[in-house]
Amino acid sequence: MKHYAAWGKTAGTVVSLLLLLWLLSQQPWATLWAAIRRLSLPALVGAWMLYGAGMVINAWRWHILLRGVDLPVSWWKAVRLTFAGAFASNFLPSTIGGDALRVTGILDAADAEKALASVVVDRALNVVAMYSFLPLTWRTYGAFLPALGRFNGAAPAGAMAWVGENKRVRAWLVRFRQALAMWGRTPRTLAAGLAIAWLSLVPPFTATWLLAVALGIPVAWYQVAGATVLSYTAALLPVSLNGYGVREVTIVGLYTALGATSGQALTLAVATRFLMMLVTLIGAPWVSNAIPGKHPPENDSGD
Repeated sequence: MKHYAAWGKTAGTVVSLLLLLWLLSQQPWATLWAAIRRLSLPALVGAWMLYGAGMVINAWRWHILLRGVDLPVSWWKAVRLTFAGAFASNFLPSTIGGDALRVTGILDAADAEKALASVVVDRALNVVAMYSFLPLTWRTYGAFLPALGRFNGAAPAGAMAWVGENKRVRAWLVRFRQALAMWGRTPRTLAAGLAIAWLSLVPPFTATWLLAVALGIPVAWYQVAGATVLSYTAALLPVSLNGYGVREVTIVGLYTALGATSGQALTLAVATRFLMMLVTLIGAPWVSNAIPGKHPPENDSGD
């Protein structure tokens, strides 16, 4: 089953990227080049820094969760592992790769179940924060949301059915819930983590808005936030590797609906992907250090 799922994702990625290439081929080169030239160096650097700031705030959120249950992981280590995990998610064929890297990176401070629980809670807070912006999505694309909700509901339903049929997974979930319950006893930590999750979304939303404005796309910040919720959802669908192609095609559709030309929307989709990947390259040198036994024990006394 896993083998067929992997092939399915690969096929979905190829189809999505081919569709993106087809969209590119339909654009007059002069029009596309004119859109690209509107992206000034200050706009690109500013957006890159904002995407990076969002990553640092993500690391802060995870660090708060770890400290809330007395797991001795320094803030600097959380930053390194967050960037390394993001690099793995972007350049390895699964977003789970980045989470696995973060888990292995803190096994010197926690057992496997607690380490994994911290990453899952961190992810969950980010998802809750993202979907709290749904009112802005409704304001921007209200008429399309019911159909989108029906489409996206199929993937979670399939995943839940698979979990229900797998005895080994069910047994593991029982042990995992016990580890997860630690954060239930620290509501202030969860509240702080959620507040930081909301804060972590402001820089990337602003970065995308900055690029859109630089391209001449007539959008407000709240519309970019609303569109990002939908492109984020599309990227989560288990139809391609890391959402490649699917996210970009979705962005083209979302921003052309807001008045962008197809050339502007394509440039925005590619530019945002490129800059976010460029930010995660910072984590490349730290990937090997995330593996236990590959580096000396860390002194967290400076935290």
